[in-house]
Amino acid sequence: MRRPQNVPAALRAHFQRHNRRVLGISVATLGFSFLLWAAVYWFCYWVLLLLLTTLQGIDAIAPAGGYTLAFGAFAIGLCLISFFEQRIWPFHRPNDRQNAFGMFMDLILGLPRMTVSSGLTLAAYHALEESDLVMAWEVLQKIEKEGPLPLQRIPMEIGGEDRQKHVLMALQWSGLVELKATQEGLELRLANEEAKRLAQPIVRIHV
Repeated sequence: MRRPQNVPAALRAHFQRHNRRVLGISVATLGFSFLLWAAVYWFCYWVLLLLLTTLQGIDAIAPAGGYTLAFGAFAIGLCLISFFEQRIWPFHRPNDRQNAFGMFMDLILGLPRMTVSSGLTLAAYHALEESDLVMAWEVLQKIEKEGPLPLQRIPMEIGGEDRQKHVLMALQWSGLVELKATQEGLELRLANEEAKRLAQPIVRIHV
């Protein structure tokens, strides 16, 4: 039976720092995007008011609640487009060489993409149960002791496909392991010196 106390405090702290960083980035991105949406809202409001004043003169009526509803619906629509774009093309990056329509869409979808990204960032948040921490610790030790671990051997180290994905994603997103393609297939390796340090076995001194 796995003993939770075997998990080093440094490894626990590493995952906790990672999750706090993910939450901080997500909240900061969402807050900044809301400020930009507010700026766009008022800019469009004054442009519309100026246009109405130009066309109707002193009889112009300031935009009312209908403008807010229309703007909100338009913003939500753009965010939905950005969300489905991200789901269909998760690795899409703006291209330096594209037509006028592509440049226009990148401009229009810039803010919606930022807004959606604040939610997608939360995918990097992984709340690990005690048993998950033990599994992650055992995988790190296994790689440190025996070298790169073939991906097909991971199920022997982690029980259950769902838990396997959860733990491996937590290790990858937190920057502890990385996947490398070899002739034999994919291998799991320690990503950096921090991972090597955390994978060191616990040494207990008995007095």
